[in-house]
Amino acid sequence: MHPRLPASPPPRSQDYPACRTSLGLLVSNETFYPAAIRAAEQLVRDRGMARLVVINRAMDAGIDPKKRHFASEQRRRRAVLARLRNLAVSVALELEEAVLWVDADITFMPNHTLSTLVASGKDIVTTITKGAKTSSQARPVAGVSKFPDDLEGSPEPFVPLDSVGGCTTLVRADVHREGALFAPYYLIGASWKGDGYDGVESEGLCYAARYLGRTCWLATKLVTYHQSYWVAPTSWYQDRRNAK
Repeated sequence: MHPRLPASPPPRSQDYPACRTSLGLLVSNETFYPAAIRAAEQLVRDRGMARLVVINRAMDAGIDPKKRHFASEQRRRRAVLARLRNLAVSVALELEEAVLWVDADITFMPNHTLSTLVASGKDIVTTITKGAKTSSQARPVAGVSKFPDDLEGSPEPFVPLDSVGGCTTLVRADVHREGALFAPYYLIGASWKGDGYDGVESEGLCYAARYLGRTCWLATKLVTYHQSYWVAPTSWYQDRRNAK
């Protein structure tokens, strides 16, 4: 069952000044690249955005496309996503003060999302993200077993998190510049001998940022919608712990 979207149609733009925003677009499909360039250039011209960077880079995770959302394939898939995210920010980021990460399969985002996240002043802040099903990237973690659905409706507009997803997440640019990036392996529990059991990709971002004195937060009043796929993270997390 799909979630009930807001009654009004999705806004076509953010209420944040376009002239103060840049667009960085990572395209990992060679066939789609020409169309992506045309669409991005048109968007930047129409909105009056400051600049555009389009990065064309593909990495093969060695996964059957039909199985890419299977729980068993997420370690390899998300490791590649982490590498692509890190590449994108290293190429696209210049003098900007913050980076708003938005997945391509975000289907609805309130038009005050960017302005609210920027005004929060938080180092790393994400939204509640809902979809047809819940994917690990859509659900940040507070403690061991709490998720945004548990925190929605909190009287506090922002609550601290241990981990974030990457669907709609704002990161202060200096957090990335200081070295907190997306983990291309299971960061938590890792040793010289091999992988850990958790913290790949966006989940590793807050773990690393904590050692820089940075904090992660959830904007409890902001809900975005994501076209999600396969399994709730509680199941995946427990499977990883049981495998150790």
